[in-house]
Amino acid sequence: MRLHRTATIRVALATMLLAAGSARAGVEVGWNGSTRVWDHEKGYAIRFGGRIMNDWVFNSPDDSLGAAVPGITDGTRFRRVRLFSSGIIQHNVVYKVQFDFAGGDADFKDVYVGVRGVPLLGTVTVGHQYEPMGLETLTSSKVISLLERASVSHLMPERQTGIRFTRRGRDDRFTAAGGVFRTANSYGDAKGNDYAFTGRVVVAPVNEDHGRNLVHLGVSASYRQTDDDSVFSAHARPENPIVPTFLETGDIRSPHHVIVGVEAAVNRGSVSVQGEAAVTRISAPALDDPKLTAWYVQGSWILTGEHRGYHKGTMGGVRPREAFDGRGGAGAWELVARYSTLDFNDGPLQKGRYAVITAGVNWYLNPVTRVMIDFAGTDLDGVGTLNTVMTRFQVAF
Repeated sequence: MRLHRTATIRVALATMLLAAGSARAGVEVGWNGSTRVWDHEKGYAIRFGGRIMNDWVFNSPDDSLGAAVPGITDGTRFRRVRLFSSGIIQHNVVYKVQFDFAGGDADFKDVYVGVRGVPLLGTVTVGHQYEPMGLETLTSSKVISLLERASVSHLMPERQTGIRFTRRGRDDRFTAAGGVFRTANSYGDAKGNDYAFTGRVVVAPVNEDHGRNLVHLGVSASYRQTDDDSVFSAHARPENPIVPTFLETGDIRSPHHVIVGVEAAVNRGSVSVQGEAAVTRISAPALDDPKLTAWYVQGSWILTGEHRGYHKGTMGGVRPREAFDGRGGAGAWELVARYSTLDFNDGPLQKGRYAVITAGVNWYLNPVTRVMIDFAGTDLDGVGTLNTVMTRFQVAF
């Protein structure tokens, strides 16, 4: 495993050196949040970058929760350590390759190739990539407002290996995406007869000044055929990077299940509000076809006057007007609050429910660096409570 990781790093460094050599031959090199190499005439535009996220977590469960969920401790973790390259080749071929080294190996994240400008379909990509579902899930971890995504993301699919199309309207006012996917391991490999058909449609009837004034509405759905053993299972930990699992459905005999989600977001200058709800309906007559439900509502206020961005149907980041650079700039400061809940109780299925209230402060030193502090209170219904302080030190370029 260590040899594999070393080889991956060497390939990434060699690619960057080749790009630098090309730049000396006349190709332009620049910086726009990440390193860019491009040649407009020949239709090349290549990016290189990465991210480092180091989290420190301090947990304080009450006695009843500590007894019911053993293993809740303080700790630190590299939540993400990634390198990537993405770009356009000869005007219409697109690609992205991204590896995550957190945890000590090199897991696939986005690894795909594709073609843009396909009639009716827009951009078609093949490989390991996000299924198009959910606002919080599809918003990059580089710019989510709190350390962890809301628990609605536990019901949403993430990256799998598949074929996806994405078609967008002008000015980010419309996005439609869909595809067929296979459940894959951390290296993008998939076996068995499980298939998922997933789609998402979003509209932004108001989108002014790069999202400063924004109204975003969306709906997504996924039909998921279970593999040969016809077993569905789900598990979830609350919005905390190091705690154990709090909820588990166990194995449920089921040939398929359906997920439906709705989403909305509004930006009004420096104030932003967003929310989502999702339902997973499991085909299991022995349990009266139970459903899992989740929803959240979140608000933020950027004290220094900046606004959250909006890009390709997802929320974007905050770009400070003045960077904290030792010359008088203070960066940007943001206050965030969220209420989130996840429910595994429905009819004969009684596996628990929790709710999380989180308040956070984000300091954006510059467009690629931020420090986050979150204060979270988790209530595991009928069991106990957990209070947590979480911090993140992040560079994402």
